[in-house]
Amino acid sequence: MVDSKLLEGDWAAEWQDIEREHEGADYIRRNPEFWNRMAASPRDSGEGDRFIERFIEKLDLRPDESALDMGCGTGSLAIPLAKTGRKVIAADFAPRMVEAVQRQAADRNLSTIFPLVLSWDDDWAARGLAEKSVDVAIACRSLIVDDLKSALLKLDGVARRRVCIAVRTDGYPHVDARLARELGRPLRKGGEWLYCVLILVQEGILPTVSYVESAKSDGYASFDEAYERSCASFDSLTTAERRRIDAYLKEHLVAISDGPGIPITGTGRKAVRFTLDHRRTITWAIITWDVDRG
Repeated sequence: MVDSKLLEGDWAAEWQDIEREHEGADYIRRNPEFWNRMAASPRDSGEGDRFIERFIEKLDLRPDESALDMGCGTGSLAIPLAKTGRKVIAADFAPRMVEAVQRQAADRNLSTIFPLVLSWDDDWAARGLAEKSVDVAIACRSLIVDDLKSALLKLDGVARRRVCIAVRTDGYPHVDARLARELGRPLRKGGEWLYCVLILVQEGILPTVSYVESAKSDGYASFDEAYERSCASFDSLTTAERRRIDAYLKEHLVAISDGPGIPITGTGRKAVRFTLDHRRTITWAIITWDVDRG
């Protein structure tokens, strides 16, 4: 084990202190209603599939293994894993996210997806997730928690072989940082990945860390949709802030083409006609570790 003064720190408590100090876009991400709204209006980036492909490569899931996809969202990871015939428990604390996965599974006749409404704070054993109940436990861009140590140990506890998580090192996938600065609500820089590593090492776990970049370019069917989705990214907006959002979008929202637009397959949404005039690049830390530490 590493011998360092770093291991003397209470990193779990420090992370909780950091989380308590930040509200706005940080706080609202821990509200299931925010994600219910996202499920009703999924965002399209053009990079999502490529990120998922790279994450699955890092996952190194064996053909006959089962997986828990904790914080499954609308199924960007659970669906491709289930297409290979693997058993996937698709869990999320936002009921509409789980419903979206159920609809996709039904549309594709996928019988190996098992949707579950579940939060990080729930008693997982009481909800049917006993210790060592899946081969691999996954949290892909979904570790949005106050108690980081508890979440990591829950994943470690239900996995028989391996845990794989993706946490941001910078940026926000669902919030435009430029807009946040325009509103005077600057976003906290990412730090989950570093705290995850420190907490795991303190628990006697030596993880492997690699990095993957993901570009974000949100698409909208109309100005009104861009406005509503931008407002939904922030909590307790004032009238003045809503005016700033309106002005910001009028300055930075651009038409993709004069044609019929770009359809978003499988979402039920109208064609994308507009996007922002800038792209956001987010660097994700892919952290993996083996549960059997011998």
